[in-house]
Amino acid sequence: MEYRKIIVLKDGRECILRSAAAADAKEVLDVFIRTHAQTEFLSTYPDEIHFTAESEAVFLVKKAAAPREIELLAEVDGRIAGTAGIHGIGSFEKVRHRAGFGISLDEAFWGLGIGRALTRACTECAVLAGYEQLELEVAAENERAIMLYKTEGFTEYGRNPKGFRFRGGSYHELILMRRELKKESLTKKPGSEDPIKLVEPSMDYEKELLSYRQAFLDSGDSMDGAGPLRRYENIADWLRDSALYKDPATVPEDKVPATQYVGIRESDGKVVGMLQIRHYLNDYLRQFAGHIGYSVRPDERRKGYAKQMLTAALPLCRELGLDRVMITCRDTNEGSRRTILANGGVYESTAYEPDRQVNLQRFWIELTAPEAEK
Repeated sequence: MEYRKIIVLKDGRECILRSAAAADAKEVLDVFIRTHAQTEFLSTYPDEIHFTAESEAVFLVKKAAAPREIELLAEVDGRIAGTAGIHGIGSFEKVRHRAGFGISLDEAFWGLGIGRALTRACTECAVLAGYEQLELEVAAENERAIMLYKTEGFTEYGRNPKGFRFRGGSYHELILMRRELKKESLTKKPGSEDPIKLVEPSMDYEKELLSYRQAFLDSGDSMDGAGPLRRYENIADWLRDSALYKDPATVPEDKVPATQYVGIRESDGKVVGMLQIRHYLNDYLRQFAGHIGYSVRPDERRKGYAKQMLTAALPLCRELGLDRVMITCRDTNEGSRRTILANGGVYESTAYEPDRQVNLQRFWIELTAPEAEK
């Protein structure tokens, strides 16, 4: 399989996620040995690894040619930061629906979001390969990895109390986890997404709002279009803050009035997105952030919700007296760019924001009058 994607890490650097090639063999092997010396949570002692660069190259060539397997690299500043891959559990009919998953990451790159990005990339590749279940084993003491896998949809289905036997004679427990893979996001036709609605937030959605906030804190993603929700553990305080921003008489001096919305999935009442409309632009918004900010819950992405929210927001902007709106997205965020273009966005320019050290693409959407007013 082939794969390539660019993401932005928590420190602002770009990370290339790509399928490995034979030319990567020596560095992949070096990283493999190094990571196995950095933690006891991997299954091999570093002195047990007897591969050569030549044998690793052969392995990577086979992986690249396999239609249902892949070896992925995370590359940062020209260095391989980590590897991950999927492999079939077996070729027989009864187990062809199952794939195994493994990952290793150099400790110099821990805490930047690379592990989560590799997990998501492998999940995506497993869906594309036609697997129905992705499986892994994780040491019971590896709490950070367990939390990551849980927030990415994996659930525990068993434990092996003597999964690891260390050279000192002690045993360590392994947790068996699995994730069922759904193909809906890849097979749904345009317009078949679950409908959502934009509403102003209230305490009626307290539990959902807290869950939304926690999902972003766990993932480390940017919670755009949610105001200062990241800072508030108490939803009532956040709602009070949102009300102050909506009223021109109470908005802070250095800010502009803004109306906060949440995206509610109609089928189950779940908060799947956030969107904020700024009533006009100050210098910062005109340069970097625009009239509308939005985000979609990490585990609800690629379902068309961002497009639905933006489509619903444009008439609300018109009601504020706006005849056009500016929206920005990172130049690496292909999904957001497509959402903006699908709603009539026209690219104007790219601006570098020094605070976050990112390039932001700037788009304008003209707000046409409703048919009844023409």
